[in-house]
Amino acid sequence: MLREIKKDNLKSNRMKKLLMKSLITNLKYKNFNQITINDICENALISRATFYVHFIDKFDLFEFWLLELSQDIIKEAEEYEKIATAVNEYIIENQIIISNIITDAKKETLELIRKFTLFIVTSLTKETGKNTNEEDIILSNFCTGGILALLLSQVKNDYPPNSDIVTPFSYKMIKYCILWDQNYSDDL
Repeated sequence: MLREIKKDNLKSNRMKKLLMKSLITNLKYKNFNQITINDICENALISRATFYVHFIDKFDLFEFWLLELSQDIIKEAEEYEKIATAVNEYIIENQIIISNIITDAKKETLELIRKFTLFIVTSLTKETGKNTNEEDIILSNFCTGGILALLLSQVKNDYPPNSDIVTPFSYKMIKYCILWDQNYSDDL
């Protein structure tokens, strides 16, 4: 019985990864809001019914992908600077995908991107060795908003997300916020 459960979990994980890869492939050619479940299924060579066994909708799949991506980035880069470098490398390698996610993004998509960015920023702020408290959460949300605004302005002005611009500002903003927090939070 336990063996069958493990086998089912393995199959499910493989199918989720296959659907995730299909979504990423589609993002190389279309904006996220233009991609349909049919597009994802056709590329993965599976039925819609199989898709719905694993995900509620394309936003659920998108959230799964962002969670996998954030965990991969943080796992590979265990230190503060290395996380920023890993994010920078991802932006460089995937400018078209990032642009296709953000261009004409709907509220649900932006919320998932915000959660992803917040997860990364929170991971960076935890590298300072402090316990997370309300101030850290506010600080992380502040940094997240700035990073998203920077990426959105890049895309809205018909620039691809330029990692030479986005990453240094994002990194500096997070670093300044952390330094501010370390130096001034006790004074409040």
